[in-house]
Amino acid sequence: MTRQSKLKHKITALVVSCVMVACLIMIGEFLCRAFTRVNFLDNTAGMFSPNRFGKSYGNTPNFSGVSFGQEFTTDANGFRYDAGAGVELAGDSAVLLIGDSVGFGPAVEDSKTIAGLLRARMNTPVHNASVIGYDTFDHKNAASAIVRNDRGIRTVAVIFCLNDVNDASAQQIRNQVGSMSQPQSTTSLARTINDYLRSRSKLFVWLKTLLLDSQVTTFRFDLTFYQKGEENVRAALDPLSELKKELDALGVVLKVFVMPYEAQLRASATDADLEPQRLVMKALAAEGIESYDLMPKFKASENTNLLFLYGDPMHLSEEGHAVAAKAVCEKLPGCDPSK
Repeated sequence: MTRQSKLKHKITALVVSCVMVACLIMIGEFLCRAFTRVNFLDNTAGMFSPNRFGKSYGNTPNFSGVSFGQEFTTDANGFRYDAGAGVELAGDSAVLLIGDSVGFGPAVEDSKTIAGLLRARMNTPVHNASVIGYDTFDHKNAASAIVRNDRGIRTVAVIFCLNDVNDASAQQIRNQVGSMSQPQSTTSLARTINDYLRSRSKLFVWLKTLLLDSQVTTFRFDLTFYQKGEENVRAALDPLSELKKELDALGVVLKVFVMPYEAQLRASATDADLEPQRLVMKALAAEGIESYDLMPKFKASENTNLLFLYGDPMHLSEEGHAVAAKAVCEKLPGCDPSK
């Protein structure tokens, strides 16, 4: 065989191999899209606006976009609402739902989020002011400003995620929206590639979850904050204490609902893994803040493995939103959990 023939044979083999790999990837992508619960992990650029509530950013008003593959819409206040049902009107005895991405509800249509399910069970407005990346500092700033602007709000319900004590995510978004720049200009090539693939390939998300188990690694990372002790937790919750004082003066009730992580529901979870809830509940009780640990409600549910988005450490699936909404409803006046 001549050198030219050998080269031609190698090129042919390489092309055939590349085609086979491409076919396998396309088949894998098709199977993941057709037969798994995997979601794209994307958020539309421009969904945040800087300094909406003092130093806190907020959802862009009158905005339509996509979050984790699900379309969403905000009203003139930046509240997420069901566009098909029309803009929600203000009214007496309204409920303000405030939280981070867990309360916002990525990957879930509005009517099936905690806020959407509460609206179906109440004869009063339920405003979803949750914003991706919020921490306790932002909860306080946003809720305080919104309540003072809308005196019809009588209850503020905080959907508290255990990472709300850590401002790393919020600070990253503040930096981005503050300069109105995109993160690609400052992030590494690996991060850019990761962000691109996680927003376009369900096969990539499936493989990454299978290999890394980010649900556990994320929980372990967030657990380290709570292992620093009660003083750190109390300090991180100070904004909620300040918020309670402001709301008390306005005759508005504050209720905090503490959400679990997926890793805490596993059979392998230890008693030490529940320390975050104990510390948070103790600190809130010391400040006289009405609070509820939703872990027992989640733990008692059937198919606990379906309560969170696929491979996600804390974001709820439709089933998870249903469990949370019922638990929240039981603690809100005028809400019928049987609906």
